[in-house]
Amino acid sequence: MSTTSQPAKPRTLFLLAIALLGVSVLATYLAFTYFRASERWVTHTQEVRAVLGDLEATISEAGRMRMSYLLSGNDSNLTEYQAAVSRIAERMREHERSPAITRRNTNIVTALHP
Repeated sequence: MSTTSQPAKPRTLFLLAIALLGVSVLATYLAFTYFRASERWVTHTQEVRAVLGDLEATISEAGRMRMSYLLSGNDSNLTEYQAAVSRIAERMREHERSPAITRRNTNIVTALHP
């Protein structure tokens, strides 16, 4: 015969089921917490990529205008090049003010300034 009496077995099983439910609730909470943190990092990464994409496009435009001026000697290309260079500085300032940029990234961007 068992050392546990008959009425104690259902109670023990019930307590084990409640404990398992508690562990499941905790595991679910932690999983969703980690998921939310990961989602914020993905959003942050996409925002940074968008800002850097705009900056890269502006730099590419300045490079194209410079090459166009060097090849053609056309003064309008020089004017467009100078305008693109000034937009690069604007984009850098926008990048620094962007809420997606962290303090560490701001230090890196500051180091890129001439």
